[in-house]
Amino acid sequence: MEKDDISLLEAKIRYHFNNRELLHQCLTHPSYSNENPSSKNNMRLEFLGDAVLNSVVTIILYRMFPDLREGDLSYMRSMLVNKQELFEIGKSISLQDFIFLGKGEEKTDGRNKISIVAGSLEALIGAVFLDGGFERVFEVVKHLYNERMEYILYKKKNE
Repeated sequence: MEKDDISLLEAKIRYHFNNRELLHQCLTHPSYSNENPSSKNNMRLEFLGDAVLNSVVTIILYRMFPDLREGDLSYMRSMLVNKQELFEIGKSISLQDFIFLGKGEEKTDGRNKISIVAGSLEALIGAVFLDGGFERVFEVVKHLYNERMEYILYKKKNE
């Protein structure tokens, strides 16, 4: 992957990585690291990103809807942080084009697998958190989820 290519991804998420190794790791699927043992895969970052994403989306919803009950907020969060939504957001920033895959996953259209793109987005969020801290990852998630949040707000106001 060329430096200019990575800069495209950074522009789409509105974040520039200081630690380029973290950026590379968050884009490295286990199938690639199995074939290239010197590369760390993105599984730990995916784990971290899942927790960070849930926290950020929870805070955003909590602030957007001060009068909603916990059950309604939980339901809205589940609609925003499921694999399908993560896949759609990943595709919207062409994340699949930046993922390092092993030969087998390349042959079986791994770039279009929901679990791979969704997991890579979670890993990317985890990497932004480690690289830039909570305030920066908050801004990235807010940017990535902007249209979905506006839709939810519009829908709630018109109920």
